[in-house]
Amino acid sequence: YFRKLYPSSDSRVNAVSIIIPFKNEANRIKGLIKSINQADIPHTMNVEFLFVDDNSYDNTQELIETHLEKEYVLLVSNEKGKKEAIRKGVQSASYEMLLSWDADISFDTNYFKELAQFPKVDMTILPVVMTGNSLLQRLGGVEFSWLQLFTFGSASLGNAKMCNGANLLYRKDKFLRAEEIRTDYGIKSGDDAFLLKAFQQLNLSIVGNSSRKLAVLVVSPDSYQAL
Repeated sequence: YFRKLYPSSDSRVNAVSIIIPFKNEANRIKGLIKSINQADIPHTMNVEFLFVDDNSYDNTQELIETHLEKEYVLLVSNEKGKKEAIRKGVQSASYEMLLSWDADISFDTNYFKELAQFPKVDMTILPVVMTGNSLLQRLGGVEFSWLQLFTFGSASLGNAKMCNGANLLYRKDKFLRAEEIRTDYGIKSGDDAFLLKAFQQLNLSIVGNSSRKLAVLVVSPDSYQAL
């Protein structure tokens, strides 16, 4: 379907800036670092990793500097909150296509090979999978899978209701356009939901891609309080 819409190779994602905001993720970021180190990035694809420190006071930054083997940029947000950290990353990004990740994810070795086959659109909602071994974690994963079903079901009908900032692809210029109409920066949560709403208000193109090859994994909460 997308090959018919985008026959030119110029329309593929051949360069991407990945924005990773983090705050006190020392106990959770090792999986992401390992995934990046092991990632098979096509030689035809340019990728930059932008880590944005959202006022951390643990040793997350030290872990990145010590263990990350691929080139990266480390930024510090002068404001507080994930939304401001993402904005800092967007402003510093070199490429047209932006990908936001959370710092506690991991992903498949061939993630970038799959991404390089996908056409450029204004926003692409990508899958997030919760994992875990305990009964509570499995229940959390089941609940989350229903949210993902709703996410991609509504996107397939042309009226996306949800997305997840842990794995979200969008154009830089469209993000900056959305900034002009967003009024949610005083609200801590909803970096993904408010961005999606702004894209819809601007009548921008929004699609979903639920391919497991493009999924990121996150460990499900392991306690009732965390859940």
